[in-house]
Amino acid sequence: MKKLLLATSLLAFAACKKQPAPSGPKLGAPDAGDYTRELVPAAATVTASSGPVKISLSMPTTSYRAIDGSIWVRFTVENIGELPFLVYGDALVLGAESLLKAGALMKLEVLDSDGDRAYFSPPEDHYPPVECWPEAYLLDFAERVNKYAFTLGPGKSTSTASYSYQPRFEAWCEKKPPPTQRVGFAEIRGFQFKPGVHTVRSSYNRTPPKGSRNIGNPDAVRVATPWLRFEVLP
Repeated sequence: MKKLLLATSLLAFAACKKQPAPSGPKLGAPDAGDYTRELVPAAATVTASSGPVKISLSMPTTSYRAIDGSIWVRFTVENIGELPFLVYGDALVLGAESLLKAGALMKLEVLDSDGDRAYFSPPEDHYPPVECWPEAYLLDFAERVNKYAFTLGPGKSTSTASYSYQPRFEAWCEKKPPPTQRVGFAEIRGFQFKPGVHTVRSSYNRTPPKGSRNIGNPDAVRVATPWLRFEVLP
């Protein structure tokens, strides 16, 4: 039902959303001081496509430390079709951790070395005072779709933003600069990994709920990348 509501909401706002500017392939977003930084090159990338939708999952490294409990990823959606379609994902607005939400349009699956779903627990289970919250966190899902959904034109792409984990109080209330980033990639922290070889893949699912029909969404497809292997060291 949520997926149907999302599809309906996106269509309703098609007329009023502007097409995003194309993102540069080698430069990060402008920083304070109006300059750009080179993106960290990807060490591994897997891709898949269906209809007009092509998705890519990239990592800046395939080797992590168990003690860090984190991975770094970039999820990209590209329109390889001839018609524009509307895109909204919490991962593009609230951050890459939202890729782990059940039922999300843009999703990440992480398996441990035994082939089971990797255990994940958010590094924080509380929020700072509400007066510190960014605007997006004050909105419910439908309101976020209304405000942040955008048109992705043919040949255009969008990706998760650069991010390194920082406690919410420091970032939202104290406005402290973020820790060092791997530009072009987002850190997802909170995994309890044991040493070994693990796997991850990304997926995009805009298919109508069972028993419903597609109401004209050109991106009404389901697609998943191959599994990408990464190593966790002691």
